Amino acid sequence: MEYIFMVARWSHIIGGFLALCVFWIPIVTRKGRKLHRRSGWIYVVAMSIVSVSALYMGIYRLAWDSSFDADDVPFSWFLIFIAILSGGAVWYGLHVLIKRAE
Repeated sequence: MEYIFMVARWSHIIGGFLALCVFWIPIVTRKGRKLHRRSGWIYVVAMSIVSVSALYMGIYRLAWDSSFDADDVPFSWFLIFIAILSGGAVWYGLHVLIKRAE
């Protein structure tokens, strides 16, 4: 379980860094162009990785982490909530694009 947690943590870090770097490309490029679309998809994938890994790590900390302190429980629930919110924002953006394409 510890190995999976480490993989989730590193994928969370790499995905977050990638999302932070790629975030600005769709903002400054013209809408609908190839660079805008590709960088937008990279951002969606990176944020999906961040959301899923954050959700896993939060649940792991609540359920299986033996070094977890009782004072950290509310903070873990808060981080799980943030992971769900960011995943929901990505899902909503994809849903808008899918509906627009129909």
